[in-house]
Amino acid sequence: MISVSAINAQNTISTSGGELTGTEGTVSYTIGQSFYKNNTGTNGSVIEGVQQPYEISVVSTEDEKKSNQEIKVFPNPTLDIITIKIINDFKTGMKYNLYDDNGKILISKVINTKEIKIKMGSYSYGTYFLKLLDKTKEIKTFKIIKN
Repeated sequence: MISVSAINAQNTISTSGGELTGTEGTVSYTIGQSFYKNNTGTNGSVIEGVQQPYEISVVSTEDEKKSNQEIKVFPNPTLDIITIKIINDFKTGMKYNLYDDNGKILISKVINTKEIKIKMGSYSYGTYFLKLLDKTKEIKTFKIIKN
């Protein structure tokens, strides 16, 4: 009986590399991008096997810069509960909105006390945005990581 098989290994775009030797042995390393397959479509391309992270940065607004309010949100990252603590200058009419990473509002509530707890245990792991507003003006936006 005759058998034919093919093995496909990872490809690498190598930018650097080398070999390290010590008393316990030798290690070869490569600095670059390992990938399996490049898939190209009408909206772009994806290289399978490569982690392609993205970061969304929140830019301060003019209202936030002018605000004298000190607000803390903790713990961040969180497993279950986020606490909003307003240290000074509490105003009636303040509210908070919790958004997912697609911009969908998950919670929108009025703030009645200087300390509020938000349950996040039912939400999936990921990045969320907590926006505090004074009536319609944005006070501050926090990036929340749910583990």
